[in-house]
Amino acid sequence: MTALQVHTAVEISKIHDKLDRGPQKQKLIKKALSVFKGLREISKQNTILEAFRELVTTLPSAVELLDLNDTEYSVWQDVASALLNHHTSFEELTTKLENADMQEDPKNPIGSYLSLFVSELESALSIFIYLNGVTRRDIPRELSNIQTLVDKGLNGMVLSNIQSILTSALDKIKIITGLYTPDADETVSHLGRSSVFAGSATGSGMITPYGAQHKRCLPGTRIVVIQQIDEWINSSQGKQPIYVLGDVAGTGKSTIAAEVTYRWEKEQLLASRFFFSRGNSGTSTATDLCIHLARDLSVRYPHLQDQLSKPLEEAASIFQFDKLWEKLVFEPLSQLTEKTVLVIDGLDECTPASREDFLEALLRDFGQSNPLVHFFITTRLEDEITSLLQSRQDVVLARVQQTEQQRRANVRDIARYIEFEFEKMKNPPMNHQSAQRLLERADGLFIFASTVCAVLAKSFERQRLFDDILNYKGFTNLDGLYLGILQRVLPSDPFSRQALNDVLGVILAAREPLSIAALQACCPNVSSVRGIVESHTIPVLYLHGLHEEIRTIFTEKLTSWVEVVALLRGLTPIMTGLSRLQDLMKRYGDLPGHQFANADTQWCLEAVRLLQNNQTLLQSAPWQVYTSPLVFLGEDDLISKHYRLPQFPIIRKAAVPLSISGFSLNWGEPITLRGHRLCINCVDWSVDGKCIASGSDDHTVVLWDAVTGANLITLYGHTGPITCVKFSPSGAEVVSSSEDGTIRRWKRDDGACIGDPWKSVEGAARCFAFSSDSRDLVYGTTVGLVCRVDAETGRLIETPQRAHVGPVNALSISSDGAYMATAGDDGALWMWYWTPHEKPLVPSHTRRHQSPILSATFIPNTSTIVYTAFGLYTCDVLSFGTNGIQKDEEEQHTCIAVSNDMESILTGSNMQTIWTWKTEVLDGSAGHIRHGEMAYANIRCLAYSPNGRSFVSGSSDSTLKIWETDLPSTPAFAFPQRGRPSMLMMLAFSHDGESVAAVGSDGAFKIWEFDTGKLQLGPIATGSSLSAVAFHPNGQFLACGKTITDVSIWSAFNGEPIRRNLLNDEGYKELYALEFSSNGRLFATADHYMNISLWSFDPTFTVPSCIITNIRFSPDGPNAMVFDPSQQFLTYRNQAWYIGQPPASQVPEEHREQLIDRIIGSPLHYDDYAAKKHGRKWIDVESSSIQSLAVPLEFDGRRHAIFGGRIALGAKLGDVMFIDFRPTFHP
Repeated sequence: MTALQVHTAVEISKIHDKLDRGPQKQKLIKKALSVFKGLREISKQNTILEAFRELVTTLPSAVELLDLNDTEYSVWQDVASALLNHHTSFEELTTKLENADMQEDPKNPIGSYLSLFVSELESALSIFIYLNGVTRRDIPRELSNIQTLVDKGLNGMVLSNIQSILTSALDKIKIITGLYTPDADETVSHLGRSSVFAGSATGSGMITPYGAQHKRCLPGTRIVVIQQIDEWINSSQGKQPIYVLGDVAGTGKSTIAAEVTYRWEKEQLLASRFFFSRGNSGTSTATDLCIHLARDLSVRYPHLQDQLSKPLEEAASIFQFDKLWEKLVFEPLSQLTEKTVLVIDGLDECTPASREDFLEALLRDFGQSNPLVHFFITTRLEDEITSLLQSRQDVVLARVQQTEQQRRANVRDIARYIEFEFEKMKNPPMNHQSAQRLLERADGLFIFASTVCAVLAKSFERQRLFDDILNYKGFTNLDGLYLGILQRVLPSDPFSRQALNDVLGVILAAREPLSIAALQACCPNVSSVRGIVESHTIPVLYLHGLHEEIRTIFTEKLTSWVEVVALLRGLTPIMTGLSRLQDLMKRYGDLPGHQFANADTQWCLEAVRLLQNNQTLLQSAPWQVYTSPLVFLGEDDLISKHYRLPQFPIIRKAAVPLSISGFSLNWGEPITLRGHRLCINCVDWSVDGKCIASGSDDHTVVLWDAVTGANLITLYGHTGPITCVKFSPSGAEVVSSSEDGTIRRWKRDDGACIGDPWKSVEGAARCFAFSSDSRDLVYGTTVGLVCRVDAETGRLIETPQRAHVGPVNALSISSDGAYMATAGDDGALWMWYWTPHEKPLVPSHTRRHQSPILSATFIPNTSTIVYTAFGLYTCDVLSFGTNGIQKDEEEQHTCIAVSNDMESILTGSNMQTIWTWKTEVLDGSAGHIRHGEMAYANIRCLAYSPNGRSFVSGSSDSTLKIWETDLPSTPAFAFPQRGRPSMLMMLAFSHDGESVAAVGSDGAFKIWEFDTGKLQLGPIATGSSLSAVAFHPNGQFLACGKTITDVSIWSAFNGEPIRRNLLNDEGYKELYALEFSSNGRLFATADHYMNISLWSFDPTFTVPSCIITNIRFSPDGPNAMVFDPSQQFLTYRNQAWYIGQPPASQVPEEHREQLIDRIIGSPLHYDDYAAKKHGRKWIDVESSSIQSLAVPLEFDGRRHAIFGGRIALGAKLGDVMFIDFRPTFHP
C-alpha cells in the first residue's frame, strides 16, 4: 500500500468510529448535493460571464458545507478561509468582465481555466465529504454524477496541498482574465503572488516566496514561544519593532513563522510574508525580497498601487539594493497609518552580501522610526547576523530553546508531535520506552522527529527501521540521520552506485564551480574537460549538455519564455543576458571540441533582434509574442521557420515604391529602438558609451542600453515635447528641456528627478550645452534669449542676452572652452567669447544667412564650426571665413554630428537621408559623400558614440537606429539628381479584391496584384496632383483626381485616359474619397467641405448628373466610402445614409453600427487616429485582441484600404504593404 492509502485507511477507521448516520450526516449530504449541483451548473452556462456569476452564487454554499466539518483537520478551516477570499476575487473579476463588455470568443482560454478551478474545487469537496463519512451508498442512485464525484475522494489529493492547488487555480484565472480584459497590468501583481504559474501544482514541497511548504504548529505545541511573540506584537510601542527568532537548524522556526503568519493574517495585521531559499530563483537575495514585499503591499494597500507600479516595472533594470529598498519598501511602508507586520523567514538562506545590505537598511530605517511597522524574522544565528543584532536596543533577539523553561516545553512539544504522527500509522512501532529514546535522539530538533516520522510512515518494514534508528550509532544527529537514510536507499550493486555518483557529481558541479580534480573525484567521465584549462586546480563550469538545453529553449520554448519574461517586466536583463550569451558562444566556439553550432549563434542573434524590435509592444501586450513579431519576420529567419503558423497573416511588400524618384543604398542592418510614440527630436550618447538618451514629442525621455538596445527606463514629468537632452559631463545625470518651459535633471541609474524643475526665463529652452569645467549650463530659448545658469542649482549667473530674433536652434562650446556659437531661425550665427564663472558672456561677431540655421557644432579640438542652412557650411572662429560644402534648394540638412576623432561628420536631411562626410574634404568641393541611406521618415537628430564606431539617428517615425560606422568603403559619388519624394494620398481595392491602386501627390498612380505584390501598371503620370482613387466595378477602369472638377477615368489595363474632367461642379472642392456602386451606376465623392455628392453614371462615361448633394459628414473615422450592394445605403467615416431617393437621410444611431458592419463586411479594422493617440498602429481582428496585429511603428501607415480579410497599408512616403488575413479565418 502507498503512504496515501495507509493514511486514508487510518482516517476512515477513525471517522467511522466518530460518525453515525444521524441527522448531522444527513445535513452534510444535503448541503453537499446542493453545492455539487451548483458547480455542475457552471459548465452549462452559455457565456463566461454567466459562469462566473453562477460560481459567485455557489461559493458561499461551499463555505457553509466546510463549516459542518467534524474531522480534526485544521486544513479545512484554511480552505474555508481561502474560499471566502476567492469569493471576493470572483466578484471583482465578474465586475471586470461586465465593464469590459467582453464578447464571447471560442478561442478565449478563460473558460478552460475557470473549468480547472471548478474541477479542483470538486475534488477538494469530494475528499471533505468522504473524510466525514459520506460514501457512494449515501447518494441517491438518480444522482450518478454526484456519486462519481464522491468516488474521487478515494483517489484525491494530499490534504496539505488542497489550499495551494485551489489558490493556484484562482491565480491562473486572474492572470488570464487580466490578459483578455483591458486592465492587463494587474496581471503582474497576480503573477507575483501566484504559487504556480503554469501546469499542475507540484505539491507541498514546492519552494515559494510564501513558504507554502511549511505547515502550521500542531495544536497544543509551541505555546510558550507563541505567547512571547503575541506579547511582543501586542505591547510593542515602537521601541522594539523588530523580533528575531534565532536558533540552530531544525528547531521549527519556520513552522512557528507559519503559525503566527496565519494568526496575523486573520487579524488583518499581516502585510507580507517572504521565505528565503538559497539557490532558488526569486527567493535567494535581498533584491527578491524587495520586489516581493512591494507586490504584496500594492495588493494589501490599494492606495499604494499607483506609487509602486512604476518602480515595480523598472525593478528589473535597477541593480542597486539601496535604490530598490527605498522605492519599494521604505517609502511605501512609511506612509502606512495602521499597525502592520511583515514576516521574513529563513534569513540565513539569503546570500551573505545582500543579507548584510538588508539588515543594515532595516536597522537604519525601521529601528525606531515607525512604531506602526513591525518585522518578524527567523534565522539561524550566523556570526555576522548575531554581531549586527545582539547589541541593538530596538531588536528582540529570542531563541526557541533559550531558557530551561523553553527547553522543557520544546521536549514536550516534540513528544506531542511524535505521538500525533504515530497515531496516524497502522500498528505504530513505539512504546513508552522507545518514545523516550527517540526524544533523546531528537536532541530538541523538531526536524529530526518529523524526518523520522515521515520515513516510518512510508516504510513497509516500519518496526525494523525504527529499531535501526534507535540502535544504530550513526543516527546521532541530523546529518547522521540523512546519511543513514541515504545509505538505506542506495543501490547495492557497484554499477548503479557509480551512476548515482556521476549524477551527484554533475549536480555539485552545476551548483558551484569545481576544479577538474574535484570533478574527476565525483565523476570520472569528465576527462574531456582537461582540454579547456591547463591547471587541474582552477575552478571551471561543467558545461556538458548546456548547448542542448539552450537549443531546446530556442527551438521549442522561445515564445512562451518571452511571454513570461515580459509579464514579469524582465525584458531588459534578458536582452543583456542574451547578448552576453552570444559573446560566450563566439568565444567558446574557438575551443577544441566545442558543441555550439553556427545556428546557435544565429538563434541568439535573432532572439536579441526580436526583443529589440518588439520590446515596447511586449511590455504592454505580452501575448502578442505569438503573432505580430513573427508575422513581420523574414521567411528565412530561424524563429519564423519554427514558430510561424500556417494560419498567420501573410505579409507582402509592393514590388516598387510609389515614388517615381528616389534611391536607396544598403548601409548594413541597424539596431532599431522602439519606445517613443511620436517624433524624436533629440538624442545624446553617454561619455562611457553604455547609454543613449532620447527625447520625443510624446513628452518623455527614454534611456537605452547602447549595446543591446534595451529600453532601460522612461522618464516622465515634462508636459510638452522634449526639445533637447544631454548627459552631464560625468555621465551620472541626464538633463532635458521641454516646450513646457522647464529644464529637468534626472539620475541616470534610477531615473529619479533631481530637485524641482528649473523654469526658463522667457519662452522654452530649445538647446543647451555644458561648459568645459561642468560648472555652467547655457541654453537658448524659443524667443531668442541666451541664458547662463549654475549647472547644479539652475540659478541665473548673468542677465539673459537676446541674441536672436526667434528660436535659438543650436548652441555649442569649443573643446578648449574659449568660444561658444549660437544659431537660430533668423539665419544668424553668433560667436561668443567664453568668460569665467559668474562673469557675463561677451558676443564677438555674427554671420547671417537668408535661411534658418537648423544645427551647428564645433569640430572637436579645432576652432572650426560646421552648420547647416539649406546646405552644409564651415566657419573658422578666428578668421570667420565661411566655406559652403554643399548647397541644395531641395534638400535641407536638419541635424549634424561630428565624431570625436574629427574624421567624420554626419548630417541628416528632410529627404530621409543620412550623409557621412570626411572632414579632410571640407574645403568647398561638393560631392564627397561616402554613404546615403533612404529611411522611412525625416532625420531629426544624430549623435556619435564616444569611440566613433557607431552613431544613432532619431527620426519622425518615432524610432531610433544604431548604425555601425565600420563599413566597407565605397567610391565617392556626386549628389543624385532627384526631386522630393511623392506623398501617397490614397489606396483602393478593386471590387473583386485582386488589385490595389494607389495615387500620389506627384500625380502618378500605380496598380499592384494583391496576392503577389507584383506591379501590374505604372507609374502613370496624370499631369496633376492626385488625392483620391476608386476602381470601376468591372475592373477595367479607375477614377482619380485632386478636386471634383478634375476627376478623370483611366484604363486599368494600359493607363490610357478614357475621359478627363468628368464632373461638372462649381468652385474648388478637394477630394477626400471616391467610390462606385457595385452596379457601376452611382458615383460618390467626398470633399474637404465635409460634403458628399451622389452622381448618376452610365457605361459611356457621358457627363454624370448630380442627383444628391449636401450629405454632411463628420471629420472623424476611417476614410473608407462603401455602397450597400442594394445601392440603397452609403457609409463613410462611421456614418451611414439612406440614398434610395432624394434627399438622403441619416440612418438612426440604434441601427447604424449593425448596418455599417453589414455593408463593409470585413472583420478588420484600422484606425490611424487611435493609433497615434495610443502610440501603436493596430489592425484589429474581430473582437479578439489575441488575433490583432501590431504594425511596426516606423511603417507610417497613414493610408489604408480593406477588402474582406485583406488590407493594404500605405506609408506617407510611398511604401505599400499588403497583409492577407484570409489564412487566419480559413486555415
